Amino acid sequence: MGKLFLYSVLCIIHMSLLLQVVLPFWVAGLIGLSISFCTYKYVIVDITWGVQILLVGIYVFSEPSLAYICVLLSSITLFIYSVKDRKTKNKIREKIARTEVQHNEYNQTFQMLKKERHDYLKHINAIHYLMQRQSREDAIQYMEVLIDGYEETNLSIKGEHGAVAAILHSIYKRAHFSNIAINYHFDIPCSKLPLDTLKVVALLGNILENALDACEEWHQRSGVQGFIEMTLQKRSGLYILTCKNSTVRLPQKVADQLFKKVGVTTKPSHDGLGTSIIQNIIEEQQGYLEFLNEKEMFTLVCKLPSIHSN
Repeated sequence: MGKLFLYSVLCIIHMSLLLQVVLPFWVAGLIGLSISFCTYKYVIVDITWGVQILLVGIYVFSEPSLAYICVLLSSITLFIYSVKDRKTKNKIREKIARTEVQHNEYNQTFQMLKKERHDYLKHINAIHYLMQRQSREDAIQYMEVLIDGYEETNLSIKGEHGAVAAILHSIYKRAHFSNIAINYHFDIPCSKLPLDTLKVVALLGNILENALDACEEWHQRSGVQGFIEMTLQKRSGLYILTCKNSTVRLPQKVADQLFKKVGVTTKPSHDGLGTSIIQNIIEEQQGYLEFLNEKEMFTLVCKLPSIHSN
């Protein structure tokens, strides 16, 4: 409320003194007040406000002249600079936060691989011991458990670059923790997509996180385990990334705006930015995006030309 009051005072002073020659004080003041109400949500309180107040002082020590217009233009320029500067800083903070998350995921994947490598020889010795004792059934059972664990890891990271492997494995573990069945079927590694690594991570991460959210909501409403299946193929010069997942049927109003409008979501706690990020990445690469929501299943298909646009 304090920001609105101070900003309104500044707008009223600017308009009243600038327009005093052609309009009554109260009319110019109303114009300033209206401007402040329409634009205050974009205004950010920072060090430039001190300069704004000093600029207003010029009105006091000068006669009505061209200087008033210069003061107004200077004030507007400061506001624009302030807003753009804060937006830039926010984007940098968001990028740093995403990088930290990716770094943590990468580190977790690395530690998991390191542990498996460390334990590998122990498992071989255990199997060798069982075979020497001619405990064939025990050895087979031990190997089946061991293979299941390695297959889970291999499914997520086979042929993938570090950051991409990390996001795939992280989502895989989260799905299993939430009792969601998840499968990856990649004819080629996702790291081969014609995108830089950050965009691959953003694309896969947002698609799979949306799928996880949908499956969790599906399970809460139906009591049935949800599933996610992601595939990647290359056909006729196109990379075709497909994700299918369980979902409650989307309202038609939401479905019509999905991937078209920022902020569209069925969940009150979400900002709905994930779908717009997916759409932007696909559009930047001159790709195509299709989706289908029927019979309690959501299918998203992303088609990317094989030529890297960067």
